[in-house]
Amino acid sequence: DTQLIRSDGAIFNLVSIENALLTGGASSNLFIVTGWTKSATLDGQGGFDTVRSINDTDFTLTNALLTRSDGASFNLVSIDNAELGGGAAANKFTVTGWTQTAAIDGKGGTDSIVMVSDTDITLADGLINRSDSANFTLISVESAVITGGASANTFTVSGWTKTATLDGGGGNDTVVSLNDTNFTLADALLSRADGASFTLVSIEIARLTGGAAANTFTVSGWTKAATLDGAGGIDV
Repeated sequence: DTQLIRSDGAIFNLVSIENALLTGGASSNLFIVTGWTKSATLDGQGGFDTVRSINDTDFTLTNALLTRSDGASFNLVSIDNAELGGGAAANKFTVTGWTQTAAIDGKGGTDSIVMVSDTDITLADGLINRSDSANFTLISVESAVITGGASANTFTVSGWTKTATLDGGGGNDTVVSLNDTNFTLADALLSRADGASFTLVSIEIARLTGGAAANTFTVSGWTKAATLDGAGGIDV
């Protein structure tokens, strides 16, 4: 709020400035906006341009807009990458409208990533990949709330060992998990012996695959379609 610094050495002290319009050029430009709590427009122009914000707040990110719960608002033009970091509190990162690359670091607290996307989604502890080409690197994110759409969406969760909610929305939606562990599957919950737990909403199909060990599949509470593959071992 009080200073604008450029990498060419220019420094501007700011007093009673409520709005900023910053435009890059042909190079890959980095816009660091951690200390700005007002409104701004960031135009990357050419190159692979990044917006970076490290704040102990909630974030909402779309291709055209980044907002923070502290009141900061950034119009985004030709921004190709986002680097967002939280703080000690439980921060929420809502990334429904973002279709590019991002790095999300929750830092302290129990942090969550939230998205609604009518795509196929791969969820792992360190990443989320969507079939619309959106890619998210995850650091210290403990929870995920992921919602599909009208299509038949597939949620692949083999690499996730934390808690998540998977909501298929419309369509015949599938959860896929390939892990050398024991599974408990019910209409509203999938849990694994490695600690992963998934609340299931509007999920119609499950495809579960074990590994070399003797895996147990407990499916007493499941009333829909499923494929269970024990892979190696003596499975039950």
